[in-house]
Amino acid sequence: QSGPEDLRVDALHMLALISEGDQVEFYNQQAITLAKTSKDDWARRWIGSLYNNMGWTKYEAGDLDDALEYFESALLARYEFRQDERVDEAKWCIGRTLCELGRIQEARELQQEILESDAGLTDEEVLAAFKA
Repeated sequence: QSGPEDLRVDALHMLALISEGDQVEFYNQQAITLAKTSKDDWARRWIGSLYNNMGWTKYEAGDLDDALEYFESALLARYEFRQDERVDEAKWCIGRTLCELGRIQEARELQQEILESDAGLTDEEVLAAFKA
């Protein structure tokens, strides 16, 4: 059952999605802080998505090292909250960023893990991340 903190995290998440410039990062960081400090499990379950969103914000800004850190944090959150259906998505984001950073071997290892998993991503979706 969601509560007030869950709804506040969701609202901040939505504000980040419709914002531009520095406001995107501001609202994402506010949501991350609230989710991380919440005692509400529903609010805390947002952490993986919020880290993922920050990863893409950093990726699109060309800040690949920070993007990678956020994507790796998203993966850890997916494991922590047993969001198994989102693990391969998190690995995909990490792999895409590794490719952009020129860390091809690490990216290939992740690609193989994803291809061998049973998470529902098609081979084409997986391979698209690694055509940097």
